[in-house]
Amino acid sequence: MKLYYSKFQVKDATYYVASTKKGLAFVGSPNQTLKEVNQFYQAIELIEDEKSNIEAVRQIKEYLGNRRQGFNLAIDLSNGTQFQQKIWKTLTKITYGRGVNYTELAELAETPKAIRAVASAVAHNPILLVIPCHRVIRKDGKIGNYRAGVELKEKLLKMEGFLKD
Repeated sequence: MKLYYSKFQVKDATYYVASTKKGLAFVGSPNQTLKEVNQFYQAIELIEDEKSNIEAVRQIKEYLGNRRQGFNLAIDLSNGTQFQQKIWKTLTKITYGRGVNYTELAELAETPKAIRAVASAVAHNPILLVIPCHRVIRKDGKIGNYRAGVELKEKLLKMEGFLKD
């Protein structure tokens, strides 16, 4: 599989994004190396290509600058299982400023008894920010873990108005 990647900066953070010919396939955690992509993709050929990701970079920068509330990008979820793809698609339906817990997400995905599997799919989301796994919180109201770090998750939820200062 060929992944076309770009590197960009937002304030003091460096991000990597990668796309296939079908669409955006990876958004990395801030200040991580490109090797993070290997957590989600095996046997890949990485090709540096700024042009393939211009629109994704623009929209992510706008979102992180609090100038965008949603994304309009082609996304390639083909690396996930059918179940993971279903959960990732369901995550995109959680609107800006809203949060759900894992039980609610399982119900939204019409898999109410698969809460652990839902949580696992959320944890394996390769497209941070664009597929908003940061909007999933624990049932007890705590924000829970996040691949990019709890601090960023809290910052994003505050930016969106879900959490108050």
